Amino acid sequence: MAAIRTIAAAAAALALAACTQRETQTQCGIDSFERGYAAMQAEDWATAERFFDEAAALIPADPYTQLDLGVVEQHLGHPDKARIAYRKAIAFGKSVQPRDTADPLYANRTVAQLAQDDLDGMDAAARPAPARPETGKPASASQAEGGKQ
Repeated sequence: MAAIRTIAAAAAALALAACTQRETQTQCGIDSFERGYAAMQAEDWATAERFFDEAAALIPADPYTQLDLGVVEQHLGHPDKARIAYRKAIAFGKSVQPRDTADPLYANRTVAQLAQDDLDGMDAAARPAPARPETGKPASASQAEGGKQ
């Protein structure tokens, strides 16, 4: 945990150093978020992670940054980092509703609810499949052995 704090502090220092004198810390965080979001849309997960880490260091209580960072960490195969980001999005996003959403699944939901859905999905995926009564093996193993149902 101390290593994570040290890394976060170093990221914040680097991100602040990159800000020009005219930009505020918040504006630099917004710029980093936008770059991270563009990288995420392009599925450039490593670049997205770098920019979202910067944004999170500059504006740590932003639930959108934490939610998207969780998504990126999941894609990179970092489940512990993803869970941390999702928990922060839940904490900071309880009263924040996305303004522009084309997907009806996201309508009338808070960022916290969306992050909880992602966290629950991770936890469900981490659980082993229930054993099939006739074989005692998970369903996926039974299907792999010839598709017997």
